Amino acid sequence: MNRYLIIADDFTGANDTGVQLTKREIETHVVLDGKNINNKDISYVLDTESRALSEEQAYERLKNQLDGIFNNHFDLVYKKIDSTIRGNITSELKALDEEFNSDLIIFAPAFPDIGRVTKDGIHFVNGKRITETEFSRDPLKPVEEDNIQKLLELGLNERVIHHNIDEIRDNNIVFEGGRVHTFDAEDNLDLEKIVIFAMNTDKKILWVGSAGLANTILKVFKPFKPALAIVGSLSEVSRNQIKYAEDKGVKVLKIDIADIIKNKSMGEYVNQAAEILNRGNDLIVTSSYDEGDYEETIKLSKELSMTNAEISGLVQDILGEICVETINQSDISGIFVTGGDTAMGFLKASKSEGSQIIEEIMTGIPLMKLVGGNFNGYKMVSKAGAFGNEDALYFSISKIKEV
Repeated sequence: MNRYLIIADDFTGANDTGVQLTKREIETHVVLDGKNINNKDISYVLDTESRALSEEQAYERLKNQLDGIFNNHFDLVYKKIDSTIRGNITSELKALDEEFNSDLIIFAPAFPDIGRVTKDGIHFVNGKRITETEFSRDPLKPVEEDNIQKLLELGLNERVIHHNIDEIRDNNIVFEGGRVHTFDAEDNLDLEKIVIFAMNTDKKILWVGSAGLANTILKVFKPFKPALAIVGSLSEVSRNQIKYAEDKGVKVLKIDIADIIKNKSMGEYVNQAAEILNRGNDLIVTSSYDEGDYEETIKLSKELSMTNAEISGLVQDILGEICVETINQSDISGIFVTGGDTAMGFLKASKSEGSQIIEEIMTGIPLMKLVGGNFNGYKMVSKAGAFGNEDALYFSISKIKEV
């Protein structure tokens, strides 16, 4: 799946969706006229600038812009809508469907990452029904209906089948009874299930949704390589950043340093880490998940008659070796490291000569490429332990994965 067509009703929506293709090395052009979709080797985002038009005007504009476009092949056709369901959704969808002749229409406007979810057919923004928010008073296009099934039925004059959250989470999505299907979705896993079930039908699908569904389609069919994070810092800031990333779906592997020292084996942890990464999951390897881990480290240093500095150095060396062996058994996009000592433990274990700075991705947080050693050219982000907002770790590994 390499050639995409996205149709958006405004310029910002066109670009924020199209950039997800570019991140995956898919050449993508944003055009303002369908006549400029003329290269069979690249993907396109067509910005119709139709959100503020009347329903009739929007329908006519899309019919004109899309005339003849589908004489060419696209692996995926996506109608990008606003995540607050503003705009001429049904008239534009009708025009697009008439040109595309789809077998199946998938309508899922949820974008859970920014608080847009659908429950029992009702679309919500940050816990409020759309019709109870400022979007219902939009001066150009107020939202008058937030039941997505009713919204499409009124505009398409066709039966619409809605799938509630229980059907999705029980893996009981059945595409029967009609072409048009709407969906609840409260998190990204719900969207993933919708995408996978729909693609398994082998039908000609017209996808309709916000950036949330678009990002999920790409995650499923054009996934980034996972990222590996190493957190050896004992700071509360680092622990909060781990918990935030974990809540967003990043896997965490806690390393029991005492167990490794006493049993002289890291193999079990390496195998677990490699298995998680090879399933496509991002992973945080840490020795400091809980506040009690600090006390355990001090206790261990006393048992081994080591100073705090000596036990800290040993912990970083162990983390570095585990991660080097893990990378040798995995295919990853890059590495995130928190804490200067942790970074040095990894660089030492990987025999790296140093790094080349590429850019600053957040204030005080650089993205680099490793120079020399076992992982020459790998992307790496480093961050001081007690530094950054709670989303710093999660944001950093997201940036590492981008092309």
